[in-house]
Amino acid sequence: MTGGLTEIVGESGAGKTQILLQLCCAIQLPRSLGGLSKTAVYISTVAPISTPRLIQLLSSFRARFADNLQPDDELSTDHVLSITCGDLESQEHILNYQLPVVVEKNNVGLVVLDSVAANFRAEYDGATSSMLKSETPQKRKTGPALLAERGKQLVKMAQSLRNLARLYNIAVVVANQVSDRFECFNPRQKSVSDGETMTLDHQSKWFTGWGDEKHGVDNKVPALGLVWTNCVGARIALHKNPKSNNVSDQSASESSWERVMKVVFAPWAEGGTVCHYTIEPDGVKGVAMREFQR
Repeated sequence: MTGGLTEIVGESGAGKTQILLQLCCAIQLPRSLGGLSKTAVYISTVAPISTPRLIQLLSSFRARFADNLQPDDELSTDHVLSITCGDLESQEHILNYQLPVVVEKNNVGLVVLDSVAANFRAEYDGATSSMLKSETPQKRKTGPALLAERGKQLVKMAQSLRNLARLYNIAVVVANQVSDRFECFNPRQKSVSDGETMTLDHQSKWFTGWGDEKHGVDNKVPALGLVWTNCVGARIALHKNPKSNNVSDQSASESSWERVMKVVFAPWAEGGTVCHYTIEPDGVKGVAMREFQR
């Protein structure tokens, strides 16, 4: 959705980057085909954008819409502007100063940040980070003070992205990683006391995307905590589970995995809406339930 901040969250290998790259292709399509005929900006905090994969997806888009594209409807890597920022300081400078200029001058319709958690984890997790070492012991922040500082930076960054989305009516989509939750709440427990209904574990299934009845007990939770959850306008969770218990290694074929995309909350879709999908050479595709159950 344009004018807002959308998050796609999932564990490694769930397909977050694949969906983001596909969005970079879809934004270039004309409005008659569901696009905006605009340029995408891809900001990476982990690794440079996968140009070979982007070219492969653009080729599949050209083949798919060949009969409906006009001569001036150019689908090209020239319409995907990318940059890599490996630390929080450069990320903040890019988002606050460089990005607004690029959006205004290049007919941008989509901004992608992949991922939002990487630099925050590197800077704030662990008392031995370079940020902490650079300060004197008297000024060094630990424990609650460090979490408060991180929360302040998260809110500031989210506000900048939301303002950018509203000012230029563009879509801002960020990928987020997941963390392990060691004490896992069981949503299938029939009896829940009044005290338990007020706990974070009980209520989190409505805004994290994990731990509901459809997907059973899960020990994952989106990174960056409740502060970041309150900053995003929509959250889409990607679940990747083996179809059978004997499939455990990451090298298993694509057909061995059950992939589920779930709208956790959004102003434009009902929360809890799910669809199955697969990742193919020509892109991410939805799968009909009857086909999936075969």
